[in-house]
Amino acid sequence: MYRLARSAVLLLTLALAAPASAISTTYTLTGTVDTVFNNTGQTLPFAPGSSYSLTMVVDQTAPDVTADPTAGDYFAITSYSLTLGSFSASGAPPDLNLVAVNNADSSPPNDRWLAVIRDDSETLSLPGFLGRPNQWQLAILQDDTGTAFSDDSLQVITDLAPFSTTRFGFSWFQLIDGVQTNVNLGGNLESISATVPEPGTALLMGAAVFFVARRRS
Repeated sequence: MYRLARSAVLLLTLALAAPASAISTTYTLTGTVDTVFNNTGQTLPFAPGSSYSLTMVVDQTAPDVTADPTAGDYFAITSYSLTLGSFSASGAPPDLNLVAVNNADSSPPNDRWLAVIRDDSETLSLPGFLGRPNQWQLAILQDDTGTAFSDDSLQVITDLAPFSTTRFGFSWFQLIDGVQTNVNLGGNLESISATVPEPGTALLMGAAVFFVARRRS
């Protein structure tokens, strides 16, 4: 029994002493496009009624880069995969990735969760766009009662029910011969899911061995 208990303590010590590593949550958001603005003259691979799906990986250990106690800004999105109608793209956002958490920071108070991805590479280029246009995509959840969050930490969102506003949006724009062309769209988010990381294997093994040792004592 003594050897078993000592093994449990050793496993728990090793697990707790291991270097901290990124803990990632994988989100999947789905919805439907309801508005599209297009002055490019090109036929787009999506329209009102098109389905939307965004999968993104968020590093839960990313630090808050703002000192404001009611607003957290986290450069935490490490990769994404997008399907919008018949258009698709995936990669790591090279220009901007941000999850912003606002905890009752306005009047009237509201809580807001905002995910922003900017990719100026050709990864998100639409048919008919030349070169490397600027592209933005975002998802916004807002609770007008100010009760969804208790602080500005990097929340793991698994349910849309607490939020009165659940929207997504995209914007593509570029200048050609001094003329700016745009594609803007918006839609309603209809579902969100999050794959939450599990505890480390060594920690679970240590806890199990410790439990057995206690039962035998």
